[in-house]
Parts: sequence; C-alpha cells; structure tokens
Amino acid sequence: MMNTDHRLRRLNAGSIWLFGMGLLVPATVAVADGTVSGQCRFEQIKGRNIWYTNLHEWNAFLVPSWSMFTDPLSYRVDHGNYTFTNTAGHYTIYVNQPEFFGRAKVVQDVQLTDGQTVTVHPSLNLDYSCFYKSDWPSGWATPWYQTFIATGTSINKIAYSCASGDTGTINVSLLKDTGGNVTTWTQVGVTKSSGSSIGEAWVGYRSGQQPTVPGERYAIRLAGQGGTPFSPFWRTDNGDGYAGGQAFDADGNPQNKDLCVLVFSDNDGTVIPYMKTTGGMGTRTWWEWQWGQTFKATGEALAAVDLWISHGGDLQWNMRTEVKVYSNPPAGDPPTPSGLVGLVKRGRGAWQAGGAAMIGAGYAPGEVPLVTGNTYYIEITPYGGDSIGYEAYRFDQPADDYPYGHAYSNRYPRPDIDLSMTIMEYAVSGPPPQIERSPASFTRSVERGKNLPDDTFTVRNAGGGVMPYTISDNVGWLSVAPDSGTSSGEVDPISIIYDTSTLVIGSYTGTITIAAPNAVNPTETVIVYLTVTPPLFAPCDFDTDHDVDQVDFGQFQECYTQTGVMQTDPDCIGADLDGDGDVDPEDFVIFMGCLSGPGVEADTLCAG
Repeated sequence: MMNTDHRLRRLNAGSIWLFGMGLLVPATVAVADGTVSGQCRFEQIKGRNIWYTNLHEWNAFLVPSWSMFTDPLSYRVDHGNYTFTNTAGHYTIYVNQPEFFGRAKVVQDVQLTDGQTVTVHPSLNLDYSCFYKSDWPSGWATPWYQTFIATGTSINKIAYSCASGDTGTINVSLLKDTGGNVTTWTQVGVTKSSGSSIGEAWVGYRSGQQPTVPGERYAIRLAGQGGTPFSPFWRTDNGDGYAGGQAFDADGNPQNKDLCVLVFSDNDGTVIPYMKTTGGMGTRTWWEWQWGQTFKATGEALAAVDLWISHGGDLQWNMRTEVKVYSNPPAGDPPTPSGLVGLVKRGRGAWQAGGAAMIGAGYAPGEVPLVTGNTYYIEITPYGGDSIGYEAYRFDQPADDYPYGHAYSNRYPRPDIDLSMTIMEYAVSGPPPQIERSPASFTRSVERGKNLPDDTFTVRNAGGGVMPYTISDNVGWLSVAPDSGTSSGEVDPISIIYDTSTLVIGSYTGTITIAAPNAVNPTETVIVYLTVTPPLFAPCDFDTDHDVDQVDFGQFQECYTQTGVMQTDPDCIGADLDGDGDVDPEDFVIFMGCLSGPGVEADTLCAG
C-alpha cells in the first residue's frame, strides 16, 4: 500500500519519544547507541537505479546478532522511511508486509556504531518492474504480454494494475521463450488468478513453484477470464525504459511500451518455501501460550521468520518473543521438542490495523543452519512478561495448504492447521537441482493375455539443494510407485507395475513424466515401448506340441466340470476357454474350433 496517512508506530526500548508536527524524535540517544535509517523501496524501472517507489505501511525489524543481549526493535514504515536507534553492534534488518504485493527482504550485517548514523536502503528483489500509471492503450484487448530476463531462480509474486478498473478476473501465467511468437511460448508452472483494479492486484508463489533460469527470457501473460478485454497501464520507452524486454499485444506484435507489472524473485541468495500466496492475513485461531509449525528445509540456513497474531487489546502489539528451531517436533508426555538448532533469537511485534500485529525476526547466515530436505519445528513464545499467550493466524485458503508440515498449539499437533507465517531461508550455495533418471527407456515384449513383470528405474537430484518431484504416466496399462518423492542427491528407486493382460496384439508406447519445478530441467521422461505378440501355443495345446489333437482332448475331458462348477486346478487353465471359471459345453465348442489333428499346427488365436 502507498501514500495513505496513518499514525506511525515506533518502538525503542529505554528511550523517550517526542511527538511534534507528525514526526517522532528521540529525546536522548545513549552514548553507546548507534542509529540506522533509510528508505524501504523498489526500483520503478528494473535496471535503471534512478527512480524508486517507497513502501508504505510495511513492517521493519532490527534484530541483533547472537552475541548481543539487547531487544529487537520494530517499525511501521511510513512512506518508505524508517529509523532505528539501539545498542551498537551487528544487526539484521527484516522487511515484509505479506498482505501487499511485494516480496520479503532481509539485509545482513548492519553495523551500528556508537553515536553515529548509518544509511541502509532495503530494496525488494525484482526480475522486472515498470511502476507507472499515467498512460494506457487506447483500446481494450486480451491477452497482454511483457517479456523480461530472469535474474533469480524462482518467482514469488507478480503484481499488475489495470487502467480499465474492475473488468473481472485476470489470469496470470509465466511463459518461457521457446522461440517464435511470444503467444506460442511454453508455460511454466500454473496459471493463477486475481482481480482487476487501478490498484495493485497480485498473485503469489512459494519458491520453486515458478522456477526460472537466470539469464533466460520469459514473459508474463495477463488474460481476461473468458476472453474479457481490459486495458493495463503501460509506459512509453523513450530510451529510458526497461532494457531487457517489452510489451506485446494479443497477436504478439511488439509495442514500444513496458506494462505496469512487478515481478519479484529469489535473486539475492534467499528462498521462501513457506508463505501465504493469497491476500489477507488468514483466520484467527484461539488463545494459547505458544504456537509452532513444522516445515521442510530447502535452504542451508534460516534467514527470517514472521507470524501474524491478534492482540485484540489484551496484549501489547509490540510483544517480545523467543523464536526457537528444533530438529524434532514435540513428542512424549508432556510433549517436548528436542534437538535445538542454532541460536535462540528474539522477535518483536509490529503494529497492524484491526487489532493485529506481526511478529518478526531476522537471522545472519549460519545462526540457524539447516539441512535441505529435513523437517524442522519452529516455535514462537512470549517472554519478559509481555504476554501470557496470543492468538495466531492460520492459512484459510486451499491454495495455501502446506504439504510438508502443520501447526502445534502448546506443543500439541494441529494437523488441520498451517500458521499464517513466512519462513525465509538462505539458498544452498552451488548448482540448482537437476533431474537425473536412469534408464531413459524400456523396450519390452509380452504374449497376449499375460502381464509383464515389474521394472525399476531411478530418480536422483544430480544438482544441489533439495528436489521435490512428482511422477505421472499417460496410459492405463502401467503405473508407478511411489509417485512422488524428494532427493538431495540419493538415488530413489521407482517401480513400474504393468497391467498388460487385456491388451490386444500390437505396438504400444507409454510415457512416464518426472516433474520437479525447481530443477533446471523441470521435466524428464521415461519411455516404455511395448509389443504384444501372439501366444506361442493354442490355449488348449496342453502338451505344447503345436497341434491340438486327441491327447489334448483327453486332458480337456479330465478338466470338464459342467456349467457353474468352478475349475481351480492350475493344470486346467487352458480348458476354461471362455474365461468364465468353469469348463462346460461353451468351452467344448471353442475346443472343437481349435482342434487341428495330430501333426497339424493349431491356430494360436483359435480361442479368440
């Protein structure tokens, strides 16, 4: 949100603040204190580094390093501006407002020096930006495209504005340049939808859901649902616009324009595998002493955490908390987590309208190390007499359901709840995940009426980090087990289970697809080439001498049961020629059709 006049909320433990002319001014600054101030912002045009848009009503947190015993501070950012004064030392600044269109930001190694002021401008991570709302197309149309060059490994949020106002739902897609007209480029990930307004509408993604390759070209596609035309804001490029792409109309014709679109990404060495991807804070839960959440790590260290809570007038909005991470969730009686990981950090509340607050904490690299692919439990508890508990917010939209963990209240599991929080991590240094499968194909042959034995192929992450994947197939005569997994470099065996007994004679091809959205190669396939051949012998050629004669008829007679009497002798399988379980007159008729006489080769398909 921008340019809205709200009263500032400012916390500074141990200081007195004077109110005058709408400003907050410290009455005294201790000799051992330092100050950091600046503007929270983002580039109006990506890559120009000249014009910036300041953030308004975002939350900023100044969190001390592990070696300091001072409390963290919070600040309600006003038109981009913030100021913190605290004990000299090393800090991390964390900035976020999950309700709005931007991506969270963490700034490492902020040094406060005695009696001095340092300037730090936290700037949000962007792959593309053109934030101007003074011009728009003369005619409405759909869809519209904006190309850009990726600088990060994944997209977190896409925001846009419509000059035509509320014209219905807009479907937002990411396309990858595969050559030719932009309208034919290949889609990456899923299409998401939001509204249309002069303000900022947006869609969100967790890291890895919309993967990108730095240096590659992509496009944002904005399409009115049901073909409804609309008019986006755009800006004419007079040599001062975005240099890495441009707008395109519905037919893929290039325009000397840049669409008013913001593309936020993982381009600073952090990832956000847990976040609310839809608008709003979520839904309030109930009052408890402490709340926690399990999550699966995709990075190598924790970078930041925030949680929406309700203070409702019963506790102070700037509540102090301890944030702890454990390698094992609560267990036993009473339930207790185990395996404390890294440092215990202190968080602080930031004021939010409507009786809500956001608890936030930032981390320097290595303060809380993580192992990619492992599950951890994070717990947030008030301390210092600030509160006897709090109400946490929970996700309330199916799109935000988290598959790798769940909430805990007072350390008891709540498997139907995911807390409305953000978990940011420092990305694994090194190469991105990469799908490796072996073998790439199978060539198999089976007689008609029989099932093939199972096959096995393997899936492995040949790159870095953690690679979640799913497996699907496109035919009914095979299936795979398991159909999903996660690899951090280990080899995962996957079974192919065949069901070929009902296939007719002929050639078949089945495709098994391995999909890993955060891999550099998001999909790979295993192809199964299958040939169904005629049987070598007629089904009633009991002595397998290639004819059906008196000897075979003798065996048939021994197997005869009459109608409705089931034949279970395994030596009589070839006598049940109509496959109904008994050996009766109907089977005799079929046998007579197979009868060839001694030394005369029988038709192997004589039973149909």
